[in-house]
Amino acid sequence: MTSLDELVEKSKSELDELFREGTVPDEDEVQGATTGRVLAGRGALRLEPVRQVVNNPLLPWKGKKVDGYRGSNRFEVGPIDHTLFEFETYVDDSISDDGEVLVLDYDQPENPPGIRQIRDELRKVDDDLYLGTANVDVGTGHQFTIYFGLSTAEEAGTREVEIEVETPI
Repeated sequence: MTSLDELVEKSKSELDELFREGTVPDEDEVQGATTGRVLAGRGALRLEPVRQVVNNPLLPWKGKKVDGYRGSNRFEVGPIDHTLFEFETYVDDSISDDGEVLVLDYDQPENPPGIRQIRDELRKVDDDLYLGTANVDVGTGHQFTIYFGLSTAEEAGTREVEIEVETPI
């Protein structure tokens, strides 16, 4: 079985092949909080030192959270978890090959303009393990930016923080 840590070690060409061989997940298969890792990509993300930095556990992106056909990205800042950047999920043809993918479509009214240009594509590559591409609309179509991995099996829960506020009388 492949893990997120093993995906981090793969080159972009190995991830390209793994993505092509992956299968489209059922829309109800990727539900709840997932653990995420940034993988290889374009530009600086091809360099091993950069890949190590973006996978530092101190960086805030922790994965995604999906509820039905909607989801968002999970960020952790200190003891507080936040969800930002909403997306809608649906199955569609991939922009990179002839197969189908689970699309995470960020073109949602609540997102800022730059985020609305993102279209993630997700395929299942092992039990509870998914390989995704982040693609940005550059005006002439979507362009691949990075690979990311998601796991539904690893510790993916979000912490809820309860804050009590006393109001003066």
